[in-house]
Amino acid sequence: MGSTSTSGNTNGKLERSDTAPWERGEQATGSASDAQQAKNTKKAKGGKQGGKASPSDRSKVWMLLDRSGSMSGLEIAVVHGVNGFIAEQAALPGKCKITLVQFDSGDPFEVLADAVPVNKACPLSVEQYRPRAATPLLDAIGSLIGRADERAKRRRKAGKESEDQTVVIVTDGLENASTDFAWADIHRLISSRREQGWAFVFMGANQDSYFEGARLGVEAGNVQNYEASDEGVGEAFASVSRAYSERRTMHSTVGLTPDNDDFFGGVREAEDGMRRRSQ
Repeated sequence: MGSTSTSGNTNGKLERSDTAPWERGEQATGSASDAQQAKNTKKAKGGKQGGKASPSDRSKVWMLLDRSGSMSGLEIAVVHGVNGFIAEQAALPGKCKITLVQFDSGDPFEVLADAVPVNKACPLSVEQYRPRAATPLLDAIGSLIGRADERAKRRRKAGKESEDQTVVIVTDGLENASTDFAWADIHRLISSRREQGWAFVFMGANQDSYFEGARLGVEAGNVQNYEASDEGVGEAFASVSRAYSERRTMHSTVGLTPDNDDFFGGVREAEDGMRRRSQ
C-alpha cells in the first residue's frame, strides 16, 4: 500500500466547544441531502436500475487501526487480520472500496490506502505497522469523519450516488493523547452520521468496549470486546469480515436492508473465543 501521511484537521485546529470545520457552510447544507440519499439507498434493490450502480457496488469501508505502543507484540496478528479482511472482501461479488488508516501520537492520521478497490489493495506489511507512542483515538476518529465528509461532498458535486459508509475502529487501549477533539465532539459527529445511514463498529481490547463505545456514540450491537492476543486479534478481524460480508450481501439481495445498529447480528466470535479460553 502506498503511504500518505495526513495529520490534523481540515481547516486547522478545532476548539473543543466549536463545530467541526467541515460541518460549516456548504458542507452543512449537504447533511439533509445525505440523509435523503441514505434513505433512498435503503430502498434500492439489487442489480442496476436506470443505469445507476446498485447499493452492493457502492460499499465503502473505513478501517482505523490503533498503532500505539500497547499493540506491541500483536503486529503479525494485526497484519494477518487486515489482509484476511481484504482478501475475503475481494472474493465477494460486487464492488467495495477501502480506506485504511493507522494512528498514534507520533502521527494521528496516517493513510495507508485511500479509497482503493479491495481487489486492488496491496497487502499491509509488518514494516508499515510498527506500534509506538500514545493513543489519540478521538483525534483519529474526528479526522476520519472529516475525510469521509469531504469525499461525500466531492461525490455530490460530481453527481454520484452516496456510498454505504461503514467505519471500523480497532483499538486495544484507552484514549490518552487527543488535543483537537473531545468526547462530546465525537459523540455528536458519530450520532449525526448514523442518522445519515452510516454504520460505526468499535472493536476494543483491555477495556469495557461497550462503555467506551457508548461514549463515542456507537450502538451496543456494533461493539465487541476482543482479547489482546494473537488468537484474539485474529478472531476480531474474522468477526468483522464475516459481519461486513453479510452487510454487503444484504445490499445485493432484493428486499433486505442491513441494520446499521446491529452489525454483528448477535454473533460475536471474538467474545466467544475469550469466554472459551477463560473457562
